Amino acid sequence: CLAKVLAISTMNSHASYPSTKSTKGRGPLFPWGAEKTVNLILKQTVIPYLEISAKGDCTITQRVSYCYGAIECLHLLLKNPNRELHLEYMDHIGIDNTTQLSKHAAAILAPLVVDVLPDGKENQQINPLRKRTLDAISHFWEWSYESFEKGQQASTHATDQSMAVLMSSQCMAAALNALSVLRKSKAQKDQNDSYEIDVSTVARILQAMVQNKGLRIYQPKFLYILTLLCLAYPNACARHWHLFLEQSAVKESPLISVLEQSTAALGSHNFEGNSWIALPSSLRATSSLVAAMPLSLWISGEGRPSMRISGGNLSLRVRNALLITLKCIFDLMSAIKVRLSSSECLSNTISSSHASMEIVMMQISELASKLCTKISFNGENSVLLEPASKLVQCAGHIYVHSAKTIATKAFTSKSELENTLLFKAMSSFGNFIIECLGASTSGTRFPLCSVPSGNWLSDA
Repeated sequence: CLAKVLAISTMNSHASYPSTKSTKGRGPLFPWGAEKTVNLILKQTVIPYLEISAKGDCTITQRVSYCYGAIECLHLLLKNPNRELHLEYMDHIGIDNTTQLSKHAAAILAPLVVDVLPDGKENQQINPLRKRTLDAISHFWEWSYESFEKGQQASTHATDQSMAVLMSSQCMAAALNALSVLRKSKAQKDQNDSYEIDVSTVARILQAMVQNKGLRIYQPKFLYILTLLCLAYPNACARHWHLFLEQSAVKESPLISVLEQSTAALGSHNFEGNSWIALPSSLRATSSLVAAMPLSLWISGEGRPSMRISGGNLSLRVRNALLITLKCIFDLMSAIKVRLSSSECLSNTISSSHASMEIVMMQISELASKLCTKISFNGENSVLLEPASKLVQCAGHIYVHSAKTIATKAFTSKSELENTLLFKAMSSFGNFIIECLGASTSGTRFPLCSVPSGNWLSDA
């Protein structure tokens, strides 16, 4: 009942009902404030209930049934207030372009202001509700996947087990999204690990979730959670890069695997398969993970004894992972180039395949741009220069081909032109080229641009 009340009261009133003088401008759960709502619903009801149910001896079906409403309450209080406006879009590609922090999420996670000091600075203390909330979400999320795995091993897979994983994942995504927004704001100061999510545990479970064939349909959601985890805890996530990017003869990389399978799907025009659907989320997660990794320290191009860890030379392992990633991106861009040579790319009819291709091109350009501008290509890293230069070269070929093809056809309006896949390719890969040309590097033939783009210009 509480979850239903929250679902109605937190709804954007003018989105579903005509705006009236009596409802316009009113916040959620009027006349309650966020603090009172959180105290009555979360602190006094939901959190204690989840804590007690975690200790109880009940079946999976019973716990899912008992905890569904409580988890839904948590999700509604923590989620992005604008998420419902783009729910279908974001669930498909795993991207949230309207990141905001709700007042309820701030009341749960943000520090408490005790006083304002004479110099204007706030005297803050950690919100005690933060730890209890994050612990409750983490424990339920970990339990849901463990229960799913046990069901798989016993061949007793049930809908309740999948539902528990989905429920807990949505709640985890909402919490990480709120934490990432809070991290960017001035309200968030130094983090206390005892009041945070255990990133190590979450990362290991995420790796298993992404690779679990029984949960393949939810793969985009899990990759979206990985993106949010990197945004909320970039330093901690960087330490677990190997779980998602490192690949060898005996170890499969979850992110690289999706990139390879998606390239094959693009070649066979299979835009309905799980791999292609998960590709935008995989590209975004890879981009977020690469951004979190301190590559200037790990692969500076100079041998550093401090970079040796128990698993081997860190610089070598990271460099090999980047080589594989660059190759996968080049293969995917090459497949896109072949796809853009078809006549249907001049059509201004927006189909599902066109929409997914546009998203993929945007994400792959963003990832390629980060790799080509963030990596230092001196010393031992020179092995990365050729594959990185190929990305810029391929983007240039796509841009020129798109421009020449568009020039052969007369368009009746600007919107007709902008709706074609070739124009969208020009926009995406043109931005990638501009980013590379605008990244200055000293000590090179072309100091005003990145090394890969300078290498491409010299070849041209």
